[in-house]
Amino acid sequence: MRLIYLFFVVLTAVSCSQNNSSTTELQNQNKTKAVKISQKQTEQISPKGTPAPRGQIPMPDVKDFAIVDFVRSSDTKDASGIYQPPYRSAEISLSLEHLAKVGEKISVIPLQVDFEPFEMEIKKVEEITETGCDEEKPKRFWNVEFEKITRQDFLAVEPIKNRSGEFPFDIFVIYPAVKFARKLELHELKKEVLPKNVFLNMITAAIDLTNDGKPDLLEASFCCSKANKTPEDCDYTCGRTFKKTKGVWKQIKYLQPC
Repeated sequence: MRLIYLFFVVLTAVSCSQNNSSTTELQNQNKTKAVKISQKQTEQISPKGTPAPRGQIPMPDVKDFAIVDFVRSSDTKDASGIYQPPYRSAEISLSLEHLAKVGEKISVIPLQVDFEPFEMEIKKVEEITETGCDEEKPKRFWNVEFEKITRQDFLAVEPIKNRSGEFPFDIFVIYPAVKFARKLELHELKKEVLPKNVFLNMITAAIDLTNDGKPDLLEASFCCSKANKTPEDCDYTCGRTFKKTKGVWKQIKYLQPC
């Protein structure tokens, strides 16, 4: 009788151990499935962007950068010829001062809206010549084209103040694409990190490329007649672009009407 009792105890212990093992294995499988599902959902809903690196990184080689229009289109226009919602696609028009190749990529940083940076691949390159303000000194540019953007969050977002739905916000483009880029909001900037004679109320875009919380690319806009006035207070607007090289600001362009 004692032997039968011991056999029953051992059998019960083995059975419980097997059940516990099966339960643990099933829990692990469920966790793995949950992680995979979570990753898949994240891939579907997250904008394409590069995660922020840890610590400061070296300044990348930037050849061109600019603020350009983000243009949406649809099947309907109003009496003035402005596209009306619902929008079907959007596109970026860009001219570069350096020769680009099909297959290369640019970084796209949406401004004034809460979208993550992403990349776009160049699909077509066309060389053009423009005279600009000096007709005796024509300059070469390269028009680049990309696939149209069909992301629904970009097509559905409301335009910023004083903008039509066709041109809802601006974007900052960088050629070639960089591994990390983050736009800095105005409240994150201090006067001492800006170039000389550039004030906070002039800043239209400030981009951090080295993950130190300070701008490495800048674009400023101001009144041509008086630099400390904002563009809204004057008839003619001028601009300056800057790039930081070895910790020192260098003016890249001075933009003014002809």
